[in-house]
Amino acid sequence: MTIFAGIVSRRPGRPIPEPARRELSELLSRHPGEQVMTRVGADWLLAKVDIGAYGHAGIVDGEQGDVSLLAGDPIYLERHDGRHADLQALHRDWQSGDWSSLRECRGTFAAAHFDPASRRLHLVADKLGVRPVYYWANDDWVVFSTAFRVLERLSLVERRIDLRGVTEKACFTFPLADRTIFEGVHTIAAGEVVSFDDGRIDHIRYWRWDELPALDLPQDELAATLYARFKDAVARRLRGDRTALSFLSGGLDSRAIVAVLSDVGAHIHTLNFAPVGTQDELFGAEIAKRLGTRHLALPQRSEAFGEQQRRIFDLWHDSLQAGEAEPEHPRLIWSGDGGSVGVGHVYLTPEMVQMARQGKLREAAQAFLDKQHLAVPRSVLKRDAVARLADLPVQGIVDEVNTQHCADRGRALHLFLMNNDQRRHLADHFENIDVRRIELHLPFFDAHFMAGILASPIDGFLRHRFYNLWLGQFPAAAREVPWQSYPGHEACPLPMPEGLRYQWRDVFSDDVVAERRRKVVEEGLELLRSAPFPSHVIDRLKLRLMLWAMKWGVRDTAYVVSFVRPYVRCWQHCQPR
Repeated sequence: MTIFAGIVSRRPGRPIPEPARRELSELLSRHPGEQVMTRVGADWLLAKVDIGAYGHAGIVDGEQGDVSLLAGDPIYLERHDGRHADLQALHRDWQSGDWSSLRECRGTFAAAHFDPASRRLHLVADKLGVRPVYYWANDDWVVFSTAFRVLERLSLVERRIDLRGVTEKACFTFPLADRTIFEGVHTIAAGEVVSFDDGRIDHIRYWRWDELPALDLPQDELAATLYARFKDAVARRLRGDRTALSFLSGGLDSRAIVAVLSDVGAHIHTLNFAPVGTQDELFGAEIAKRLGTRHLALPQRSEAFGEQQRRIFDLWHDSLQAGEAEPEHPRLIWSGDGGSVGVGHVYLTPEMVQMARQGKLREAAQAFLDKQHLAVPRSVLKRDAVARLADLPVQGIVDEVNTQHCADRGRALHLFLMNNDQRRHLADHFENIDVRRIELHLPFFDAHFMAGILASPIDGFLRHRFYNLWLGQFPAAAREVPWQSYPGHEACPLPMPEGLRYQWRDVFSDDVVAERRRKVVEEGLELLRSAPFPSHVIDRLKLRLMLWAMKWGVRDTAYVVSFVRPYVRCWQHCQPR
């Protein structure tokens, strides 16, 4: 299963309005001709669509009428029977309200379990919560979906503006904690089961990253331990397949995956969509040669990242020759998401960690925001809105760090990133998976692998220090081609070819930059014309002036358009107070 959703009446016997039933099925997928599978009762409805990436739809019907729905892959049972066998085993435990088996799951997934007889509904997140489930409930209904757009548009859902949530989304690109841009619409947390039973809503935390037993190994031993866990994470996801399709950039994360796939004997197809003449493009092509992959590169353009993914996948699929070894699951692509933050600790510095340990959380939060160039742009806000909104990003980080129980406040700062930035990292992908038609293998989010990192002292991981040491555990070919390093992090020790452009500096050609600027201005003007418009927060005149500055090349104000976008979206889908 790729996307699932449902409506359950909290008043037994109260039928779901027919318009709501139609809306749910229509909103679930935008793919032409998509088959929507349903399980229905007079006062409940479960619906799902599946792109066929795993080969099984991810649904189990119990003998007593209860139903379990699954999106993603739990990686539960040791044998290679596939995720359907995993779901069957989990379903048997969920029937009796036993959530302990979730502690053994290592994958990226979301699930729902509903028992019509008892009226109990349970929504399940994986240990990192990477695959989102959104829900809304009032006295009459519970509505849930793995796609936010369902709750955004379903007429049954009451939508009110959550000013804190929308401001966080505008600043970070995602709301913090369980917030969304709407009051009352929430997302489940990492390692959580949300249960609806007899008018109650219970939150069960079956896993906490801040309560792991400490793992304090010498760095060389830790590197060997984590390599073994990572190799096992790849093998468990491979599930016996002989051919794999993976993204392969000029950085370390995708290289680590492809190197392990090669080491376990898989035949590998690799994809790269980097700008021409960059380290990302050249190093990706060179490491593909060393690792013996069938490599396809597509020059990056000004289109959105997800569209580029879909375009290169279609191009790869069309390029396959008759008789050529094709992946057993071609819509499952290996991706290095999670590596830079999980292993490289990329957004943190030793100074931030020290501030957190000294109890200077606001200073640490502000240092993080400054380093990432994140802020509430006062220049486009109404004066009274500045006073209400400007401090929300700092306060949000402080609040999230304070929810962590671990003794080391430096690690708590990193857990803020794991529980927010990384948990929401792929939300856009899963929101649009019905259009992109691609599922992802994500071994860096493997729970057993990640536990080894998060249970260890943080200091050695900062600035990619441990990552470069860890690379010594990989096959030699993985270390024979230079890689692209993050600014301010431990550099690649190999000689760097001259004349290549760098991902974080002047990476795009002038024509691509001009095209992106034109699109930003067009979107900004469209936002200005929107009705309703959040005029008590955003100053229309200031926004118009900043767009003119962008159009004529006086100043890059693309960040302002990105900031305004969530407010306009929120206002368009909210009922007036």
